[in-house]
Amino acid sequence: MKLVVGSISSMEDDKEYSVTEEHFGVPWKLEVKVSNGSLSFHLSCLMSKNLTWSIETDLAFKVSTGSDSLSSRHERRFHNSDGNSQFECGWNDLMSTELLMSHLRDDTIEGILNLADMFDAPTAIRRCEEYLLKNSQKKMSQKLQISLEYNLENLKTKCLSEITTISDIQSIVSLNFKEMDLSTSQALLQKSLEFSNK
Repeated sequence: MKLVVGSISSMEDDKEYSVTEEHFGVPWKLEVKVSNGSLSFHLSCLMSKNLTWSIETDLAFKVSTGSDSLSSRHERRFHNSDGNSQFECGWNDLMSTELLMSHLRDDTIEGILNLADMFDAPTAIRRCEEYLLKNSQKKMSQKLQISLEYNLENLKTKCLSEITTISDIQSIVSLNFKEMDLSTSQALLQKSLEFSNK
């Protein structure tokens, strides 16, 4: 089954986005919902409760932002013997530490940060910042830009400490930041003055 919702940020709170399909004679309903800023997926087996049945499934939930995506796989048995005919996967499942760490790369980091910021996932944001601090091969000026956009203070401090030449400052200024906070502007001005006094 596949359900495409154009933009998560434009989804109405508590509105159900769903699709119902039949596979191998079994009706299923897939639902995506944002409730109180939290994204969740629900899969329900709509098989008759008058029969005894059990179905093994392999589920994959995927959230994409541009070219980046996060997915979560689950093996699940649906059956009606104890009313176990539904499955829910929430944002926290997608942002679990193991899953997140397996997707962190320089080409995915900004998309993951965007999703984590959109859904206010502080653990995911912290993991992304740790990746940028320890593993990323991005240029210092790019990391500084990301730190300002997502308010990553530890990363910002490290980037500012790595500025050692006037060309470092020029590379930062050439990025044409949308916004730069006052403390960063002051730090760059201070470093410029230090370099000009040498």
